[in-house]
Amino acid sequence: MKTQTQWKGLVTAFGVGLLMSSSSFSQTVSLDLEGMSPHLGQKLEARLISKKSNKEVDRAKVDPIALTAFSVALKGDLGESYWIDFYADLNENGVYDAPPTDHAWRIDANSLLPGMNRVRFAHNTLFTDIMWTHVLTFDLTDMTPHLGQKFEVRLLDINQNYMEVARQTVSSIVRSYFTLTLTGLELGHSYYLDFYADFNGSGHYEPPLGDHAWRMQLDEVMGDTRVVFAHNTNFTDIEWKYALTIELQYMNPHIGQLIELRVTSTSDGTEIGRVKRRVDMPEISFEIPGLKPTISYDIDFYADLNGNGIYDAPPTDHAWRESVGSITGNTTTFFSHNTNFTDIQWNYLLTFDAKEMTPHIGQMFELRVVNTDNGMEIGRVQLDTIRTVNFTLRVPGLKIGQSYNVDYYADLSKNGTYDAPTIDHAWRDAFIDTDGDKTLSFTHNTNFTDILWPTTGMHEVLAEARLKVYPNPFINILNISSDQNKEFTIQLFNTFGQEVQLNIAKPFQSSYKLDGFNDLPAGIYFLKIRLETAEVSFPVVKQ
Repeated sequence: MKTQTQWKGLVTAFGVGLLMSSSSFSQTVSLDLEGMSPHLGQKLEARLISKKSNKEVDRAKVDPIALTAFSVALKGDLGESYWIDFYADLNENGVYDAPPTDHAWRIDANSLLPGMNRVRFAHNTLFTDIMWTHVLTFDLTDMTPHLGQKFEVRLLDINQNYMEVARQTVSSIVRSYFTLTLTGLELGHSYYLDFYADFNGSGHYEPPLGDHAWRMQLDEVMGDTRVVFAHNTNFTDIEWKYALTIELQYMNPHIGQLIELRVTSTSDGTEIGRVKRRVDMPEISFEIPGLKPTISYDIDFYADLNGNGIYDAPPTDHAWRESVGSITGNTTTFFSHNTNFTDIQWNYLLTFDAKEMTPHIGQMFELRVVNTDNGMEIGRVQLDTIRTVNFTLRVPGLKIGQSYNVDYYADLSKNGTYDAPTIDHAWRDAFIDTDGDKTLSFTHNTNFTDILWPTTGMHEVLAEARLKVYPNPFINILNISSDQNKEFTIQLFNTFGQEVQLNIAKPFQSSYKLDGFNDLPAGIYFLKIRLETAEVSFPVVKQ
């Protein structure tokens, strides 16, 4: 795999900016529509999506539709292939709604030729949900201090745990005022708009005052949005991260198949991001934002050769691992199809959608996923502050056929740590025999449960109390030993948060035995030990 670092307009796989390549030749695509009488007087919007990159490269609007037959012009690149997405605003509320509320279609515009490329469409009822997103128009003024400098901007979705949905790079600011457009806005979502000028000319971001950087907030956007910024000195460190573009070439054996790709840190395996899509062209590309400078990354990806919708180790599916070492900026890496397969041990993604979280605005929120087959925590995520009523969190690490608890709580008491309900509000969901990516939808309710959240610094607390718990796994006896003259309250809970045993240990110098487990089913349990000044809870396994 060949890699190069380059400062060009990069757009994330989750959303795109309207930016045409400076090295390509622009061609016109004319969408010729007829039989549109059901939509006279309504708005129509259309966009051109690259089949190679899944980027939006142009969009246009007709408002209102005045004729039953008319054309819409869009700009694409010579030789490239596209989808044309378009919809008529049937319910006339001014924004896109999935069919049948609005009428929407996707059609092909393949291999653009020099001159006018015409694509004909006759009205029909073969609707498809094109998942339309909205445009941010970003007007900048008084940028004279940064003429000749590089400029970058990104859009972070607050509802999606600050997931980046769009970015653009301007290699050199040529005038004091200019406009950029980014797409990816979703109705009702709030965003951070982060941007900086490369004031010191280093070629990469440095916190102010090395570079000049700003953050603006957009609250609950209601459609296409315009933001105006006038240069000022209210700088903030936006902790800029870089984007990795992966160009896959000669993927002809996998046309029509699903491909999934993820980027992880080589040092600790932390997942930076993942994407999936169908292979529609021999050459396709993905963009993953969120990379830090001087860090090395692994790129894992596979093509679903057998078409069963999940990963199977090679040669059943074709899978590869490539590496990118110590990046210094936005980076593009190239891969040509080969048969040097490797088992990438793909795991799956939990998507957690929380709704109606109004009682917890401004509070900390934590979520973790525990494999109930072995008691191991596969991942957790924390929101320092809940900023939006609805939000989405993602945790990778699910495995086919395994069962999981999803534990989560809002820090109602605002003391920075977990407390059992009703001091804090906590919930548990469970699912068994996962068969791939999982989406868990949660609407706020008062069905609280004590999730026995592991105490931060559990090992430190145990060490300070000179406390040991053994054996783990256990059969019928669980021992607790200490050389400290302290009193302990000991509780054992099942995975549903139900107490199955309570013991109060008087001060002792040696050990305390928990027994009577002959009739206790094998499985995962949670042991909570409350000391004089602290408590810990952690999983134990009954064999």
